[in-house]
Amino acid sequence: MSTTDLPTPNTRAPVSRHRHRETEATPRATATRRVRTVAGLALVLLAAMACDDGFLEPSPPPTPPLSPAAMLAQTTDRDALEALYEATAGPDWTRSENWLSDQPLEEWYGVVVDGTGRVTGLHLRKNGMKGALPGALGDLAGLRSLQLQDNELTGSIPPELGRLRRLGALVLNDNDLSGQLPVELAELDSLVGLWIGDNRLEGVVPSGYTDLHPLFFDINGNEKLCLPGTAEFAAWAERILYFAGSVCGKPDVEVLRILFEAADGGNWNNSDGWLEGDNASGWHGVETDSLGRVSGLDLSANELSGALPNELGSLASLTTLDLSGNTLSGRLPEELGDLAKLVSLNLSSNSFRGPLPLSLRNTALEELKYEFTGLCVPDDTAFRNWLGSIPVHEGTGEVCAILTEREILEAFYEATNGANWNTSHNWLTDAPLREWYGVGTDADGHVTGLYLRGNFLNGKIPREIGGMDHLEYLNLERNYFLESPIPVELFNLTELRELRLGGTSLSGPLPPAIGRLAKLENLDWGASGLTGPIPAELAGLTRLSSLVLDFNAMVGAIPPELGNLSSLRSLDLQSNRLTGPVPPELARLSRLDWLSLGRNNLSGEIPAELGDLSELSRLDLGGNGLTGPLPETLSDLTNLAWLGVGPNPELSGVVPASLSDLANLKSLTAGGTGLCAPGDAEFLAWLKSIPESRLALCEPAAAYLTQAVQSQQFPVSLVAGQPALLRVFLASEHADGEPMPEVRSTFYINEAVVHRSEIPGGQGSIPTTVDEGSLAGSANADIPGRAIRPGLEV
Repeated sequence: MSTTDLPTPNTRAPVSRHRHRETEATPRATATRRVRTVAGLALVLLAAMACDDGFLEPSPPPTPPLSPAAMLAQTTDRDALEALYEATAGPDWTRSENWLSDQPLEEWYGVVVDGTGRVTGLHLRKNGMKGALPGALGDLAGLRSLQLQDNELTGSIPPELGRLRRLGALVLNDNDLSGQLPVELAELDSLVGLWIGDNRLEGVVPSGYTDLHPLFFDINGNEKLCLPGTAEFAAWAERILYFAGSVCGKPDVEVLRILFEAADGGNWNNSDGWLEGDNASGWHGVETDSLGRVSGLDLSANELSGALPNELGSLASLTTLDLSGNTLSGRLPEELGDLAKLVSLNLSSNSFRGPLPLSLRNTALEELKYEFTGLCVPDDTAFRNWLGSIPVHEGTGEVCAILTEREILEAFYEATNGANWNTSHNWLTDAPLREWYGVGTDADGHVTGLYLRGNFLNGKIPREIGGMDHLEYLNLERNYFLESPIPVELFNLTELRELRLGGTSLSGPLPPAIGRLAKLENLDWGASGLTGPIPAELAGLTRLSSLVLDFNAMVGAIPPELGNLSSLRSLDLQSNRLTGPVPPELARLSRLDWLSLGRNNLSGEIPAELGDLSELSRLDLGGNGLTGPLPETLSDLTNLAWLGVGPNPELSGVVPASLSDLANLKSLTAGGTGLCAPGDAEFLAWLKSIPESRLALCEPAAAYLTQAVQSQQFPVSLVAGQPALLRVFLASEHADGEPMPEVRSTFYINEAVVHRSEIPGGQGSIPTTVDEGSLAGSANADIPGRAIRPGLEV
């Protein structure tokens, strides 16, 4: 291998360990960084050279014969390699020259050995490996470089790799590995670099890893794997030339930085340690757990002022919070309700104002204090009951006033980064709400509509939106940076008639609570990453006219209860991962104009009952696993303009001749199926009249493309990119001198048209037999080379 085979600091952006240090570097600090950069580059080259194939090349064979121990070691290595081959689909590898043969191991592709024949390097990058790594790899006792990146390896990293005490480079990035990082790898005393980024590993880096002294440590791209944010690990990571990955406590540190800014940290009585480094364990009033996550926060009587940021709800490990004796104002952020593990909350002796968040009812508080503050309790029976269940509760006894619509909109603006919206005319001003951009009101001034489509909203929809009691229209579609989770309070908007959230990132399962929106007429939540099943509760939305959930990742069967949506005119579920049959109950949707179920994993036959959908103009069932024939009842869909059933490889049979009754049909696509058109002249004339059609003839004319000597009996492979000649053979013993008819051909690649040709009729007579030896015996057309590509169909 060359030095470029190893990941380098340019492979992906590392997580900076210096982001929050002083913004103006001193000359000495700048010089120090410059020296470290030069030295670092040198070490990168040094490490790469240490793992280079050249360094591991076998020396000349020893003169004396190998000892029995050496021969046994070679056998052990061979067994380990064979186990790897069998476990990772070796026969399907991209390259596997000499594997499992009797050739010396150094002749096996990707294997490097030393002078005694022991395996020292195994380099199979991007080699089509699939499956789990076997523990037998731990038997390669002489291994110094293991590089299996850019494959499709699954399962966990074998703990047996911890036996490879000479291993210097372990490169497993860009696979699909899962599980935790084995503690046994902490035994790899010789490790120079560990690259395991872009997998699905989870958990934390074990504490024993601080005994290692690698130059490179890359865990980036494993969303659930992090480095403990303790001082010990911070010092260890500082010594590593290149570290990439997330630190367990770093998101918490970012929240504390936000708190510092929001609460006027520059004027606190005590802010020792704050904003210094990426570990908060030494910051005044901060306690951290064994992973460096914030577990306690005591900033009582510390001159905090201003409002608390919503981000406090992200401190998932927080157990105690004491903000008493400060002059903070406003309301506790409702996001604090996400702190399900919160044990103690002390907000006493502050000057808070505003209600405690309703969402706090979901926490497990054992102690809650907010006496001597301006905080108040929401006028909510369930919330007050929850407060009464807390063992230690010392509050103000004040009940909050209900938030005004203006206050809710202000909270919405802040939560979605309103300062960076494309348009925010009059927001946060004293102007009437109807003059705020995108806000609609009724005659009484109540907000009835919020129209912010494609306005670059960024952040989360706040829980406060559930208080918009008069809202009828909510259109936030194409705001691609609106994030999860879906606030359940959204489904308290029982006056909603239109909800459009398509093209956002409000992903996750669609809650059954959506069934509360009984007045909803239009629901568009397409292209947003929705997962989970389609809730049957949607069937309760009987006023629904349009239901669009396309281009998501929803799974499971289509609920037959959707057949109860008697007002539905459009149902679009295409491009999900839905399974099971097409429910015949959908035939009860008598007003349905548009039914799109394509690009799923649906199975079974097309229900004949669909022929009852007399208003249907578009039916898309393509890209599934449907079977059987095309029901003759589809001929009753006289308003149908678009019918797509391909590809469905298991659909088969002659399409009903009565399909020609569909006089309004403009598109018929049945490519990639076993369906075919009958030879009926009237049907073929109708098929020819359709502007866009793709349906094979049951008895097609013989035809082929040729670039050289070609025949039906001895076909020759075509060369992509080179022009070809299309020859179409028509013959009939009853031709009786009839002229050759017009021939039209359409060429497709992946359902897309790449070329059309028309061969005029009347050029010669139809022969009585096929004659491949004469161009006069066929209808011919030149096909350009740009159309000749892999996957071409005609």
